[in-house]
Amino acid sequence: MIYFGFFAKAPLPRWLKQTEVGDIVMHGLGFATLSFIALLGVARTRLVLLLLLVFAAALEFAQFVQPHRNVGLDDFVANLVGVAIGGTVAIITNHIVRHSQML
Repeated sequence: MIYFGFFAKAPLPRWLKQTEVGDIVMHGLGFATLSFIALLGVARTRLVLLLLLVFAAALEFAQFVQPHRNVGLDDFVANLVGVAIGGTVAIITNHIVRHSQML
C-alpha cells in the first residue's frame, strides 16, 4: 500500500482502486503491515494491539467527522482483520526467533 501510494510509477491495478473489494483489501493489507511492523520484536504485545485497535477506530471516526469522506463498517472490520493477521504473524515470528536463539 505504501509502495503504490508513494513510490510506484505505475497506477494501482484497476481491481484495487475501482471496487469495494479493492478498498477492503487495501485496508486489511495496510493494517496487517502496520501491526506486523509494530509488533515485531515487542514484548508487550497486548498494549501494542490495543493501541492499534484504538488507532483503527480513530481513523474511521476521523473520516466520519469529515463531510467529504465515506465511513463504512466494512472498512473498520477490514482494519481489525488486518491487525489480527499482521499481529498473529508477528507474534509467531517473535516466538520462532526467541526459540531459535535458545538453541
